[in-house]
Amino acid sequence: MRSAYPWTGGKFYEKERLIPLMPIHRWYGEVFGGSFVLLINKPKAEEEFGNDLFSCLVSFWDTLKSARLTRRLWKLMQDTLDSRYTYQEYMRRDPKETCELCGSYKLTKVDRAYRFLYLTKWGFSSMMDTYYSPLSHKIGKVKDFMNVWLNTAKSMFDYHKRIKKVHFCNYDFAKFLDKMHPHPDKFLFLDPPYIDTHSYDKGYYKEGKFPKERYAVMRDKLEEHTKGGTMWMITCNQKNEIFDNMNNITIKLIDRRATLNINKERPLVKTKVIMNYNIQETGSCLEMEDKEEGDMMQK
Repeated sequence: MRSAYPWTGGKFYEKERLIPLMPIHRWYGEVFGGSFVLLINKPKAEEEFGNDLFSCLVSFWDTLKSARLTRRLWKLMQDTLDSRYTYQEYMRRDPKETCELCGSYKLTKVDRAYRFLYLTKWGFSSMMDTYYSPLSHKIGKVKDFMNVWLNTAKSMFDYHKRIKKVHFCNYDFAKFLDKMHPHPDKFLFLDPPYIDTHSYDKGYYKEGKFPKERYAVMRDKLEEHTKGGTMWMITCNQKNEIFDNMNNITIKLIDRRATLNINKERPLVKTKVIMNYNIQETGSCLEMEDKEEGDMMQK
């Protein structure tokens, strides 16, 4: 299943190689959610948490947890018009703007979800600040592009079914790791911004740049989790050597193409996958049965 929207750094094209490397677990936490494409494609765990610092993104997925709000979003998507004016209007509207009299949001939760989806789907590279339409760039027929949008609308119910019991959080990664206490049945997946890439240098971490010093903070937090038995996996590029000297880790390299260009003639690059467990000993999460309920929150 694809994510509902395009996302720089999304792992859709690597999911078939990453998910089998995830260990058997009862609790799952995705620290840098982004597209959440691994969360929606992996087998269900007893308790699952999705986190991202970008509040609009988290609010979108939280909206899909409700069947009623999902249907309202689906109905809203049926009347979508590809319009530069509409795109610019959504760009100007602050999703957190409140009414001066009552203090409530001027945009409803469904409106905010629709705004986020509209800006990512009709924008270039999901940056939410550059209108990119087949009407102006001739990347395909308008009818085909609208079919993609309407198919996405239909998929809202599939997303709801998969994530309706997921807990979504809007924390900085360090705070999220502090809140998620170490436990041997827990598994964390981290996909931080890649060093010396567009997302790293241009502040594509949505709420601000991601300085190199933060990787050292992440390493220290993960060492604490390792002591408590938590299993974790990090994906990064080969330039990132900050985690390489950690004890008892396994490093694999998998081929990937840039998210924005899947031309088969484009040279492959490597994604570094770092794990603090041996998949042969833990077993793959593909052996898990989908779980519906759990009570791991306090563990």
